[in-house]
Amino acid sequence: MRKHILYPAILASGLLLGARAPVTDASGPVLTPTFIRIDGDIRNLITWEQLHAVTEKDGNDLTLDLGGTGLEGKVAKICSGPYPFEFGEADYDYARYRYCRDDYIEVDEYLQDKYNANGWPNGQCKEPSHCPSMTIGYRLVTNKGDFYDGRVSFTGKQGSIKPITTITEGPLLNMVRSDDTSGALITFETNAVCSGHIAVDGLGKFSDPAATLRHEIEITGLEPNRRYEYQVSCDDTRSGRYSFMSAPEKGSDKGIRFAFASDSREGPAGEESFMGVNFKVLSRIAANAHRRRADLFIFGGDLINGYTLSPDDFRMQLKAWKKAMEGFWRSRPVYPAMGNHETLVDVYDDGSEHGILMDKRPYPTDSAEAIFADEFRNPRNGPDATGGRPAYKENVYSFQYGPIFFIAFNNNYWWTTNEKVSEYGGAPEGYILPEQLDWIEAELARAEGDDTIRYIFLYAQEPVFPAGGHVKDVMWWNGDNNVKSYEYDGANVVPAGPGIIETRNRLWRAVADSAKVAAVMNGDEHAYHRTRIDSNTPVGVMSDDTNGDGVINWDGEQNESAREPASPNPDFRCPTWHLSAGSAGVPWYARENTPWDVEIFSSRISYPLFETNGDGSISVTVHSLDGQEIDHVPDLMAIKKECRN
Repeated sequence: MRKHILYPAILASGLLLGARAPVTDASGPVLTPTFIRIDGDIRNLITWEQLHAVTEKDGNDLTLDLGGTGLEGKVAKICSGPYPFEFGEADYDYARYRYCRDDYIEVDEYLQDKYNANGWPNGQCKEPSHCPSMTIGYRLVTNKGDFYDGRVSFTGKQGSIKPITTITEGPLLNMVRSDDTSGALITFETNAVCSGHIAVDGLGKFSDPAATLRHEIEITGLEPNRRYEYQVSCDDTRSGRYSFMSAPEKGSDKGIRFAFASDSREGPAGEESFMGVNFKVLSRIAANAHRRRADLFIFGGDLINGYTLSPDDFRMQLKAWKKAMEGFWRSRPVYPAMGNHETLVDVYDDGSEHGILMDKRPYPTDSAEAIFADEFRNPRNGPDATGGRPAYKENVYSFQYGPIFFIAFNNNYWWTTNEKVSEYGGAPEGYILPEQLDWIEAELARAEGDDTIRYIFLYAQEPVFPAGGHVKDVMWWNGDNNVKSYEYDGANVVPAGPGIIETRNRLWRAVADSAKVAAVMNGDEHAYHRTRIDSNTPVGVMSDDTNGDGVINWDGEQNESAREPASPNPDFRCPTWHLSAGSAGVPWYARENTPWDVEIFSSRISYPLFETNGDGSISVTVHSLDGQEIDHVPDLMAIKKECRN
């Protein structure tokens, strides 16, 4: 196992130098360390609510009250511009800033003819009522160069400008799937309690059951594969008018496209370092996928920096990620999975360099899994957690879209510092507990027998077969089967499942037993790579461990004179593609040595776009952001002809 693990988000914040708090023991499947629990600095110094606390200034502009926040006295300027920029002419929402002020939000300049790009007060829509309320997007730039983006709707003209209720997040289109073609879920948030409504052409109005800040409105009565227009309103404010396609019927294949990406946490500077997200790259990938007519977007985890102690900070980072995806998400669904950076922790000072990190408790409200589920709206059909562990709901799930069946799994569940798992309980990076594996196997078996399903895609964060950057962890751990999950049974910390190599091989045996799995998609390694895995691929089986130490010493690292070559697994009946696309903005990795060979490895920023062709084939093309085609496979299913009986 690795002896040292770096947690950049924590180290950069100086977390381990923070104030100390006494430990309160908690019941559950982990043993609470007896060390002092540490409090420390966080990535975002302001909450979502504080970021939108806008008030009147002088009738011409607006002001933001930062008193009592972590940004008090730290903001160098506030830049602003109409939002969404040129709505009614532009077909994709984005922010654009023109004027920056020291301590207020510029508004009245954008009502001047020379700068009125949105045609206010009527807007640029054919019908003025189809345009959103007049809204300013603003960006706080700190003395350190950090960015925080918000928006505020307003009414009035020069001399009488005042803020009104604002849609601060969304609207976002969710739960468009063939499992229920008649429904969809539209979510949005406002800065004030109000009664939300959604008008859908041909169907009428759908409303909140009660006034609220967080709005989740279910649309019903949709017909399959039909375009609908909708508009959100909430008391005195409204969104623009958007359109979406309802889901196709199960099995219907009229040319479906979906994008996949992973690993969009912060880069080094500028818009690459935005509230825990690489906004510059991620927003461009989302816009590019929109322009290439992707019907939905699948994301494989590591959305954010994470590794924070603060639930508010964790939420703020997830909201930054949603902000980068908003333009796509207005009209097409997004389905994210959890990664190792979607980590919210308690930290205990044991005197080591990084301390002991454990999934934050109480699990039902404060765990990474709980807050992830609260911020996203994914299907709730995952397995039931046992033993008092965090819920799988909305971080492990499946759904169907036309002829495609998607399975999102979580191999970063219930995480504890890898080296401390056997002492306190939890799961190491890359691990899947048996209860989740049981569910995955059942989902694959069900899909295999469903005639409406032609293709299956599984996705998660950690590569099953790494190739560069994480060969000493994820689901390989350089052949170390001693890595496993542990739980506290009330008396002792005991294994909660088999070793990582056995776990990996069980997962892939289920994958390879299906003639419908087109690919398993992952990230974590900051590159794109594609690997064919079949019964001839040297992957490592536990019979290779000839000395019985639990490690397949395939490269001689454990003992050069006692190499244990990695063998193929004869149980891998059907050849299957393993794709990793952790190339959505994070710092890059390069190729490393592994028992298996890759077909291609690229460290460029890119994303794969998949397309069904209506003839039983499904292609993938990997696009770089500068327009280069990095990889193309005309039919991912072609190798399935080689399945063994």
